[in-house]
Amino acid sequence: MRTKTDVGIETTRPVATPAAVGTAAAGTGKQAANEDHVHATGAGTPSTQAFGDAAATGSGPAASMTDHKHAMPANPVTSPSSAKMAIWIPASAFSAALTNGPTWSLTESTTNKETFGAWGFNDTTEQSANAMVFIPGWYDSGTMTVKYVWTSASGSNGVTWGCQMMMQPDNAAIDTAYGTEVTTDDTVLTSLYVHMVTSTAITTGGTAGVSRPLWVRVARKVGNANDTKVGDALLLGVYVLYGVTTLINS
Repeated sequence: MRTKTDVGIETTRPVATPAAVGTAAAGTGKQAANEDHVHATGAGTPSTQAFGDAAATGSGPAASMTDHKHAMPANPVTSPSSAKMAIWIPASAFSAALTNGPTWSLTESTTNKETFGAWGFNDTTEQSANAMVFIPGWYDSGTMTVKYVWTSASGSNGVTWGCQMMMQPDNAAIDTAYGTEVTTDDTVLTSLYVHMVTSTAITTGGTAGVSRPLWVRVARKVGNANDTKVGDALLLGVYVLYGVTTLINS
């Protein structure tokens, strides 16, 4: 191809087909940097990244090109060992024991008219109630704790709660022994105020595991030295906390 310069001299410009992108190479025309030269590009295979990957330099001709890696966050599906999840069991989900069970009552607050149901555990006979909930597939099969939520219409002094748990897999007898009872002391603060207290670790009876029923039995331990409150202790519900290993249910 002939071209004319600014001073009127005709020259021949080398003609070449522009090269495809790829590995760096000099052009083949009379001027090395002509149409068919190639700039370096990332020729490595693109990387697939996963949660938890560390940053990595690419291996292509340009180090930061196709197969480099950015740092990735930890896998959100796997929970930290300290992670806990919880199940709220309201008083209405409990069944009073047919032998020495507490008494159900409804109470309405004086000014704002909140109405709540509660199981009243008296101060003379040890009474109990139980509830059954389903534990999901992310449970770590370890110990649990419960937070008692309760109140009192009157009185003062201490109340002692006891809790036992039991789990059953498929094809297990319902009449299975509970685990060791754990007791927890609390004290009446003010009548018809919310009271909350958390137990220490509770080991379940039966066979602990994922995706199965959990039985929770709560009792007022009137024979305990701390339990000196006169009159009913009103159970509003319990909050069961358990460890998890994964956020995928099964």
